[in-house]
Amino acid sequence: VEDMDLRSLLPRGDVAVGDSWDVDPEAMVHVLSPGGDLKILPDEDTMAEMGGMPGPNAGMNMNDMLGDVTGDVTATFEGIREIDGRKLAAISVEVDIEATNDLTEMMREMFEEMEVPGAEMEIATIRDVYAPYAIEMAMTGTGTLLWDLEGGYFAEFTLSSDMDMTMDQAMGISAPQGEMSMEQSMSFTSSNSMEYSAEAL
Repeated sequence: VEDMDLRSLLPRGDVAVGDSWDVDPEAMVHVLSPGGDLKILPDEDTMAEMGGMPGPNAGMNMNDMLGDVTGDVTATFEGIREIDGRKLAAISVEVDIEATNDLTEMMREMFEEMEVPGAEMEIATIRDVYAPYAIEMAMTGTGTLLWDLEGGYFAEFTLSSDMDMTMDQAMGISAPQGEMSMEQSMSFTSSNSMEYSAEAL
């Protein structure tokens, strides 16, 4: 994604101090995952050190996590700040979004590529869940964008948010020892769970 300057948060015309405007909630996907899916995956040694598993899910980023985003994102022009001789437009950002993402196909591809001797694994709907493998997330928070007026690019962006996340998954395993099915639901709720910052050097 070409826009790594967070231009999606800017107004579409002239604004005065105190003016607010709506931002497309989908824009937050690329704000939180600058550049989009860069196809950069950790090697197996790195994943082992992190206690993870190599495979298609190893490089899961915010694009994969968020999926379809709805809600409200509001930006407000707070005025001009002069920092180290630079004139920076300060824009506050309020975020209240929800996201749902069905990762069933991605997990199915992962299982197809995994080689487990003597066993076969598949995605299986065991109970009536949103999807055999799904993520639902809600995020509320506030942030500030500092925009370099002369240079025409962002200087700094910070965001602090609360996050609630639910992950559902269900799968079946066929092995010489027998058949096994598994379903799992995990919920996470935390305050100030994500502190995000970016700076143009």
